[in-house]
Amino acid sequence: MWETILGAVLAIVGGFIASRAQHRRDVKSLRLAFAGELGGVVNLLQTRKFVERLQQHIEGMRLSDAPAFFRGRIANGYDAVYASNAHRLGTLPPRLTRRLTIVYYRMAAMKQDLDLIFAASQKASGTEWLWQFDECIAFHEQLLSLSRNTIDLMSYAERLLDRRDRHGWPIKTPLQEWLSALRYTVLGPPRLRADDDIP
Repeated sequence: MWETILGAVLAIVGGFIASRAQHRRDVKSLRLAFAGELGGVVNLLQTRKFVERLQQHIEGMRLSDAPAFFRGRIANGYDAVYASNAHRLGTLPPRLTRRLTIVYYRMAAMKQDLDLIFAASQKASGTEWLWQFDECIAFHEQLLSLSRNTIDLMSYAERLLDRRDRHGWPIKTPLQEWLSALRYTVLGPPRLRADDDIP
């Protein structure tokens, strides 16, 4: 009888341990998938020198004193991982889930602004206000500020998802993760330089 009870207990405990191990693997895979998607978008924007070109465009508008429309784009499907795994966000730590939601919302806002600028360049109905110089340059400056902040947030979120600190070192303990979150709260997201070496 005791052998039966002990066997049942061991089976339950073994099943629980196996379930927890599978859960950890699933969460790790999800974190890495999000990290890969955000890292890919950041890398593409940096490779295309998105912020630098937008800054130059604004400076050119100021020199010409005439409205002009920036040519830039964010590909459809940039949020494929987020869209297909939004229902699994609850498996991630709450603060990380909140940051991810903010990051993807800002990315969507960037894409919407770029789509509106393209529509204005095609003289689409409803975009006439963007042909006014003051409105046009103000809108581009807002996009520049949004882009810089969003790229910083994406880079920060990618490192958190991949459990790396601002120097690329692995975050192995909850205390390290808490300290990283505290640094973000106090100092804001660290600005990446072009020569930063993030593995």
